[in-house]
Amino acid sequence: MNRLLLLCSASLAISVAFAEDPAPAASPVPANPQKAYLDNVSLRADVTEADLKTKSEVAFPVYVINTMKSPLPGVSLDVASGQYDVKVEPSPTWTSFPMLPKCSPVPPCKEFFTVHLKKKPSAAAGPCDVVLKLFSVQPDGRRLVAFEPLADTIDSHDVPLQKAFVFDGTTSAKKWGDSFAIHDLRSYKQTSDGNFERKGRTRTRVQIAADKDSIYFLVTFFRVGADGTVDLFLAPAIDAKPVSIALNRKDGTVRTSLPPGSVEFKKCLDDPKMIMDAKDPFPQPPADTYEGRVSRAALGFPAGNVFYLNVDSPDNYWRGNPASASNPAVFARMVIAEDR
Repeated sequence: MNRLLLLCSASLAISVAFAEDPAPAASPVPANPQKAYLDNVSLRADVTEADLKTKSEVAFPVYVINTMKSPLPGVSLDVASGQYDVKVEPSPTWTSFPMLPKCSPVPPCKEFFTVHLKKKPSAAAGPCDVVLKLFSVQPDGRRLVAFEPLADTIDSHDVPLQKAFVFDGTTSAKKWGDSFAIHDLRSYKQTSDGNFERKGRTRTRVQIAADKDSIYFLVTFFRVGADGTVDLFLAPAIDAKPVSIALNRKDGTVRTSLPPGSVEFKKCLDDPKMIMDAKDPFPQPPADTYEGRVSRAALGFPAGNVFYLNVDSPDNYWRGNPASASNPAVFARMVIAEDR
């Protein structure tokens, strides 16, 4: 994840207030969100680092995802920044505001705040993070449910663009040495109170590359003899309907709604040592590896160099959890390298 360094001075906090849900003054706000909120409530800003660095005024959505067992009442978003004057307003399509509904896979939740930042002419130089805080009015007071620097909510990653990718079912370092690698799929369990709790991690790895015509995936399974699938979710925009591609480990078959011929996977039979990834904290020889090709035109972004991606393997997720993994609001923003 790219870190964003912003030039700021002192701190300014702006929040959306609700007359119908006043925060009890006698109840202190907890300093950090409780674990249940950390695993179930997230913020996702759809803005580029380049816009924040180069523009004096910018507006962007901050999506709010709630997978708690219940809706969150009286939500408000505080934005802290010394470099900008700040305005925050809920989306006009957020009909239940200030209630944040529980997220479900279908239909996907699309509640967001629009954040307006206007750079102050008098802003002094100096490093500082813009910070987002989400609050909810609970029976015991105004509670902090999400706290993240703006940089952490952008979740943007570069994918290398290759001039002539050779799709041949091999794992050569020339093709995959500079690829973007995902190897931190997290598992969740549903607790007795109906919330999701983050647990361990899986040993599946997914690497990504691109050329002008296709997006390429190298999917590596590590557990010998295990069955399973990997689901790839891709969308051309954060508010677009995603496409799913399910790869079956056992026989390499693919299940997808994309047109025939637009998706192909080949099992790799070359030296497994070539697949070792130095960035992987737990490197080990793979058991099964597949190389895949997906047509950019079929995905809906033949010329654009930005797309949104999530990956899951049964009960394990790169972004989100079982209730939100297919919602583009939690997907990572992937930037094909020549269009940063």
